[in-house]
Amino acid sequence: AALDPEVLQRAIEEKLKGTPLGALVEQSESIFGRIQELADKYGIGEEEESEEEHEQLDRLRQEQDREAELARQGLFRVMLQAAENEGPTPAQRKAFEHFIENEPAVCRKVIDAIFRFYCWIQRDDPDWCELNDCPEIESPDELEGLLAFGGLHVQRNDVDGMSLIGFSFSCEWEFEHGLAVTTHGDMVIEVGEVDAAWSEPDHADSIWAKEICTKEERKRIKQVVKMLRQAAKASAGRHVLTPHDQLVEALLSGDDRRIARLIAAGA
Repeated sequence: AALDPEVLQRAIEEKLKGTPLGALVEQSESIFGRIQELADKYGIGEEEESEEEHEQLDRLRQEQDREAELARQGLFRVMLQAAENEGPTPAQRKAFEHFIENEPAVCRKVIDAIFRFYCWIQRDDPDWCELNDCPEIESPDELEGLLAFGGLHVQRNDVDGMSLIGFSFSCEWEFEHGLAVTTHGDMVIEVGEVDAAWSEPDHADSIWAKEICTKEERKRIKQVVKMLRQAAKASAGRHVLTPHDQLVEALLSGDDRRIARLIAAGA
């Protein structure tokens, strides 16, 4: 007999009742309920798409088509992480200039790192690779056809006067999460899911750092992560919330007056 989903849900709720996980679930439901209540109250999300929004969507589609055509010509977007109305920092300039001056060598290291990462996946989860039609390969050249370059991301950080650069890819073995390689100068710092291209590395959770990289690479990764954490700690007190962050904070705290003021200001 088929199991009634409502019966199953009640059984799970009864089992979780009084546990830390159950309390977390109840808290999450309360928060989402509050957000929905406030959204209904202030009409968030009820507006129909305006003519301006339609035009923005059309421009976005045109831009996507243009980027696809440029990709076919071997041209890709460079994305610079920067605050609004701010240009590149000296560290970002130095990182990009280093890449331009050493592009062939850096790209070889990126492809070699992906090759090592792919071979590790083949050993660690051959069934997954077989399911996704990813063959065994013996050289980095055989990666052709298994991945496609997406773009270059110059991160907004500073390690020894130079920012990290992320290379994003789509790949056959990970359709959903994609692939990224993060470098600092000539050294590969991280290989992982696509968000690693614009996110600072975390040595503690990195398969690349724990399982795949060389001793020299691991030593440099630890140094980079340590310097990034020190910089983050030093700048923590200087962080300014964006209007969107302030609106989320107000929604979660239930501050109706602040919510109304932020929405009126266009947050």
